Amino acid sequence: MLVYGTVMPWKGDGGKFDWSEHHRVIPEQCAEWLKLKETYPNSKICIAGDYNTDMGTGAYYGTKKGIAALRAGLAACDAFCATDPTQFPTGLLPCPPIDHIALSIASRDSTSVVAAWPANKKVLSDHSGVIVEVRN
Repeated sequence: MLVYGTVMPWKGDGGKFDWSEHHRVIPEQCAEWLKLKETYPNSKICIAGDYNTDMGTGAYYGTKKGIAALRAGLAACDAFCATDPTQFPTGLLPCPPIDHIALSIASRDSTSVVAAWPANKKVLSDHSGVIVEVRN
């Protein structure tokens, strides 16, 4: 399995208080993912980290444009976001996660979010944690 860790730019990253840096970087990272899949065609892939978007509608954090670009990039790599709102159990976190785990589409039916914990800036991080299980 190839594991790609990422921290995508956030709103205001790069000096402007907009999403331009986020939108600029997404195609670059998607091209890197695709290159990895082409270089190692028999490997599964995991793309995990801070996507800086809710992967839903962007209503909590992110933009529709960024989410669409991320979804297209994942699809081009035969991957899916295991932590997007359609996969994430309701009520597990007080806010939608902006940190995500994407996996090879072949794992979709055997993958589920099994645990999560909310952000606690004073103790650990300003980001929530998520655990995804892939059953054989």
